[in-house]
Amino acid sequence: MLQGETIGFPRGDQVEGEGFEPSNPQRDCALNAAHLAKLCYPSKLKNGRAWRGLECEKGFLRLLAQKQSVFPGFSIRFKGILSMNIPNPYRSKHYRLLLLVPVALIALSVGLIFFGPGIKPGIDFKGGMLITVQYTQDVDVSALGRAIERVAGQAPTIRHFQGPAGQGVEIELPLKESLDEADGHLARVHALQEEYDLARIAVSQGTQTPEALESIQRQLLLEARQTVAAAANGATLKATDATEAVAESEKAVADARSEYRQSLLDAVQSVVNAASVSVREVGSSLSVFFFSKLREVVLVSLLLLGVIVFLLFRSIGPSLAVMIGPLTDIVLTAGAMSFLQIPWNLGSVAAMLMLIGFSLDSYVMLTVRILKRKEMDGPARTLDATKTAFLMNAAQVTGFGVLTALALVLQLPIYFQIGFVATLGGMADFFTTWFGNGPLLLWMSQRQEGKQK
Repeated sequence: MLQGETIGFPRGDQVEGEGFEPSNPQRDCALNAAHLAKLCYPSKLKNGRAWRGLECEKGFLRLLAQKQSVFPGFSIRFKGILSMNIPNPYRSKHYRLLLLVPVALIALSVGLIFFGPGIKPGIDFKGGMLITVQYTQDVDVSALGRAIERVAGQAPTIRHFQGPAGQGVEIELPLKESLDEADGHLARVHALQEEYDLARIAVSQGTQTPEALESIQRQLLLEARQTVAAAANGATLKATDATEAVAESEKAVADARSEYRQSLLDAVQSVVNAASVSVREVGSSLSVFFFSKLREVVLVSLLLLGVIVFLLFRSIGPSLAVMIGPLTDIVLTAGAMSFLQIPWNLGSVAAMLMLIGFSLDSYVMLTVRILKRKEMDGPARTLDATKTAFLMNAAQVTGFGVLTALALVLQLPIYFQIGFVATLGGMADFFTTWFGNGPLLLWMSQRQEGKQK
């Protein structure tokens, strides 16, 4: 018999009578039905008291049957959900042993990342050139590699792909040393140009001496000479003025890059009857910029998340539990990327940042339901919250799985990387929720209830 009022679920120690032991999942099903009936149909409850025994489920399903004309078939499907006889692993006195599962997965992931294959950076973070070629006839990959090596002076990495949209190859090349050196000198030329313009204004205002301006101009001309020499195979700088030297340096680098790219395309066309060819190039200076900004974004986002979560719960324990979840998901996903040899690039990093947001939603929900609410007993609240988190994970995996499949069909590599990494993160979040945060939050809840007694 249920002894509690209609507001909230009664605790396990408030339930008595045959068939309503604390470990009886049928009892939880009835309590859920009573609570849903109370929320959806408060006018159907008599005298503000909860229904008794299995009448909860039967009465609620009868109410749903009355709405059959509006939601045909809904009552039957919902009855199946309410009647699920799922064993509650959190009722075991050894439920804390479930924490060993995420701990073992974290150890395995760390081993794969630091002592195994590791995660190799893509061209976004190491620089290089990526040539994507689609064709309709078979290609001699070894002949294609030799043709490119004659132009680039180094062996390329060639990956074959095939899908409904066609087949092709991805050719990845490291940066050409001379062009990379020219890019570095050109970056310093641009920095000196800014100093030169500021110094020229200061000289006109009388706040700086002409000798300082001439010194900056000499440094700029020196860097411009080195830029032209590196880009044009030892060519000499013709300009004597700072402004003209900057323009000549930029033109030399642009011409050298265009010539190198055209030579590579000619080498590809000599072997492959290509239907389409695309070229993507990232310089070393830009890749360093991407990596530095990535660190800043991740650190700032984690810091802000920690502050917001602490302000929400006003307690160290729940805040740490919420923050541990996303960090665990990131480590497990990175371990899977290492095992599957998925490189770091802007797509995978974007998926990681989205994973932080998705996982934070589920862990805040878990914390609120298990620690803040008092309906049902602790194990029942934990199972109910983890089932909701499972539906959230399933929606994430399904959505990004569809994105992965579409990107594979349409040959969209960036979207494929985002979808695949986010799908891996959703699977990792399942283990973290059911075996990590669920038992951890239940243990914290039982400690709080013990202190209150």
